[in-house]
Amino acid sequence: MSRQARLVSSTLQYMGTHPQTVLITGANRGLGLGLSRHYLARGRHVLAACRDPEKFPAQAAGASGSLRVLPLDLEDPAFASWLADQVREDGRSLDLVINNAAICKEEALGQWTGSAFTASFVVNAVGPALLVQAIREALTDGAKIIQLSSGLGSIAHIPRSPDVYTSYAMSKAALNMLTARLAVELADRNIVVCAMNPGWVRTDMGGPDAPETVDSAVEKLTSTIERLGPADSGKVLSAEGIPLAW
Repeated sequence: MSRQARLVSSTLQYMGTHPQTVLITGANRGLGLGLSRHYLARGRHVLAACRDPEKFPAQAAGASGSLRVLPLDLEDPAFASWLADQVREDGRSLDLVINNAAICKEEALGQWTGSAFTASFVVNAVGPALLVQAIREALTDGAKIIQLSSGLGSIAHIPRSPDVYTSYAMSKAALNMLTARLAVELADRNIVVCAMNPGWVRTDMGGPDAPETVDSAVEKLTSTIERLGPADSGKVLSAEGIPLAW
């Protein structure tokens, strides 16, 4: 971890106290930013992890919660253990982890490249796996881990028409499997692990034609997260909490 990254994380801190702590990856834009604002407005302590901490909007630090912005590059496996160290230094246990960070490489059959597949799997599936492994001791018993998945990750429902999202879809299918495996691994601590499909949301990745706004998606997701219990662990759910075939 570079000295510059450490300086960024230390300067972008807003101190406060609250018993519930939320870690959100990909937190500086789109759904990650919307989720960060939601939990800050409800008095949570938010650890907002993102590739470019300096781009985290300063106005998001308001409301009644407290915020610490941390650098996180899921393509670099060293960041997982470094982030776990920061959580320990923060002196808080994690009540909720939302693995939101993802990339989407668009390549049609005939144009596929190994680099696109590798990057998709590293960021969208391997990164969350290594992060949860690194922070597992910091999780409270009964904590919740939410993996933001996608309908494109469903093997049960493959689009009939060709598309350019194969590497993304495969990585999200892997994320769903990670969810099922973690649910078993962490069951003895009553930790709930779910994958959730937020739907087609109007973000940089979703594009301007998406029918769902960030605010409406966040409202649905957080309402469902609040209701999740041990019986839901290992499932893939819609934003409304409906089990999905995958």
